[in-house]
Amino acid sequence: MISNIKNKSFFYYNLHNLVKIYVHEDISHHLKDDIDFQVGEFLIGKEQFQKDKVSESIFVIPYNFKKIILNEGNFKVVDFHKSKGEISTFFEDVEENLAVYKEDNNFVIFSDTSNFLINVFIQYLLIHKGYSMIHAAGYLNSNGKVNIVTGAGGIGKTAILGYAIKNKKLRYLGDDIIIIGKNQVSFSFPRKFVFKKYHKKIYKDVFKENKIKYFNFYYLKKIIFDMVPFKRALKKFLKKINIYNLILKYLYPHDFLATISPKKIFPENSYLESGPIEKIIFLDRGNVKNFEISDLSNRDFSSRTFSVLMNEWTSYSNQIFNLGALNVFNLPFFYKRNIEIFEEISNQIVLKNIIAPRNCSVDELNNFLDEQGLF
Repeated sequence: MISNIKNKSFFYYNLHNLVKIYVHEDISHHLKDDIDFQVGEFLIGKEQFQKDKVSESIFVIPYNFKKIILNEGNFKVVDFHKSKGEISTFFEDVEENLAVYKEDNNFVIFSDTSNFLINVFIQYLLIHKGYSMIHAAGYLNSNGKVNIVTGAGGIGKTAILGYAIKNKKLRYLGDDIIIIGKNQVSFSFPRKFVFKKYHKKIYKDVFKENKIKYFNFYYLKKIIFDMVPFKRALKKFLKKINIYNLILKYLYPHDFLATISPKKIFPENSYLESGPIEKIIFLDRGNVKNFEISDLSNRDFSSRTFSVLMNEWTSYSNQIFNLGALNVFNLPFFYKRNIEIFEEISNQIVLKNIIAPRNCSVDELNNFLDEQGLF
């Protein structure tokens, strides 16, 4: 089926030669923007796809091309709740106008809307190569190796990274996702920074230069979305007349203020593509009076880090299980191998757990890390 895509024009992204992404030139602007939010820094350019064989690649193609490229008559289609597909080959959610075809270690995704997360498919391919994403910030420490800070969203990773670059003149791999894997190597994943209100103190210049507004009507939009009548029927109708994405663009209640490319935030020479891992710090906040630091066991690290990553994808969990039910995703392997990769890495590096006072300031947090020699 991949051969049916030849001679089509695609935007080409290359993630450290680990995973390659091809986004069709006719994809909707809204979906292209969402993909670029995640992997835009890996964009190589636009090219005609000419290859006879690929591996570890993801293709994103307009949904209406499905009938041309994917002939359902050639498949033994089964139903699963509101989805359908051929076991181990393809999955389709007709209501969402989403289809996923699997061929060898490649995925072809047919869609016009932001109804899937490209990172889930990237992760699936990374796992097969012995690598995994980690929800973390990463920077090159003063010893010339990489320190990674992981933990729940909003714990302080972006603030720590800002301090590491601006105050300590260190280099960064990313503020939200890092790729880690065999031989304890880390790779950058410099997706756009997501700025929220609490980032203003450490990124004052970024807020000023990009004219980031401090108020985005989040709660008003949330009330509108939560209270709109006949939500399911209205969503279906808006998709049918092709204005659903346009409405989402302006009215969806995001809790962040802006997204900015790291290239617009930090000097060009502060970017780091890869490096050997020295330490991983799992950061918590809790009801302690003073900062606490302790060793973290391999088992606790693997379990907690895996859970943090999966929690980031909660909105897509139903879709992931549907892919698993049709065996387009081998979920037992996916989850088991992910944890194994974390365990293999953690056997060779320093693991620390820091519990910070729940209401400590950004300055207090960074000062403590500095005192502990973690920059």
